Amino acid sequence: MKRRLKHLIPGFRRIKRAWRSRGFGIHSPFAFRFVTCVLRESGEYYAYRELRHIAGDRKAFRRLALVFRLVCEFRPAVVSVVGDSDFTAHIDRTVKFADSRIKTYSCSEAADPSCMQNPGFCIIQSARNVNDMDFFGRALRSECMVAFMDVSGADACGLRDLLTSGMSFYNRRTIILVSRHDLPRQNFEVNF
Repeated sequence: MKRRLKHLIPGFRRIKRAWRSRGFGIHSPFAFRFVTCVLRESGEYYAYRELRHIAGDRKAFRRLALVFRLVCEFRPAVVSVVGDSDFTAHIDRTVKFADSRIKTYSCSEAADPSCMQNPGFCIIQSARNVNDMDFFGRALRSECMVAFMDVSGADACGLRDLLTSGMSFYNRRTIILVSRHDLPRQNFEVNF
């Protein structure tokens, strides 16, 4: 019945995404806190002023602010960034604002072996870097967090299938995959 109802009501998916974005219907304590306090955080962090200066426009600032909040949440030892040189330079500065002890590796291609040295956290700029699914599957089997910026819906579904344990958070532009063996396998479509 629920499946049929979803197709009959125009905009049902958008309404459900907005409802879930406020934490309703999320029963996992990790997912609830992650959605409400990290992804949807509306407060002003101490580095936002510098991030606005680095970013230049609003869209770039939103990406950098998301990366900043993710780094503050997960506190990885290593951050690998795949993308062009401007993107990697901005992410490197953003990570340093969050914690200057974190090592940042920039890679031109996702299949570059230096990209996943001790993967704790990985940021991929766009869907054009989603060619090597086996590589990401191996990375996600070791506990890590991967964020893809500007990913299509089809690529997001393929990336979700790579997770054997952990959670995925998707907002029609960005997908965040949290691979942890203590988390159940769940997908969340939220606005952030």
